[in-house]
Amino acid sequence: MELISERLVYTKVSEAEFDNYMSWYTSDEVMKHITGKGLTYEEGRARFERTLRINQAYSDIGFYAVKKKDDDTFVGIAKLTRYKDKQAEVGYGSLPAFWGQGYATEMLCCLVNYAKTMPWIKELIGIVDPDNQGSVKVLTNHGFKLYEKNILDGKPAAYYRLKL
Repeated sequence: MELISERLVYTKVSEAEFDNYMSWYTSDEVMKHITGKGLTYEEGRARFERTLRINQAYSDIGFYAVKKKDDDTFVGIAKLTRYKDKQAEVGYGSLPAFWGQGYATEMLCCLVNYAKTMPWIKELIGIVDPDNQGSVKVLTNHGFKLYEKNILDGKPAAYYRLKL
């Protein structure tokens, strides 16, 4: 399954995306607001295997490798995954070279628009580090509302919701 937005193409993560996937998940800069630091090779490989299982289990949603349309450059990772009953979680992120260029916003818009085509999804959930003001801004600018603060995997987490 492939999604397309103005500048980006979203392809479900497969074995062919291993190197790109690992470049994202092992980056300390990228993972600062997700896990606190880049994953080790072993942790990244385990997460990659989990991603492949999720992508195989669901034909219509999952984790996506995001690339520029014009030159196939790897930009980052996006996800639309089952969360709870009638809810899906959105996630988006780019490599540091692409920060501040509107790619996170474009990814979120693409995922929201796609989610609206699926009748079973009534709400979207975005979970972010409350200190990641850039990601908080992307969510709130698109109508997501804070509904909970908690701890997730030992780190503070802010939960945002968008009713579809």
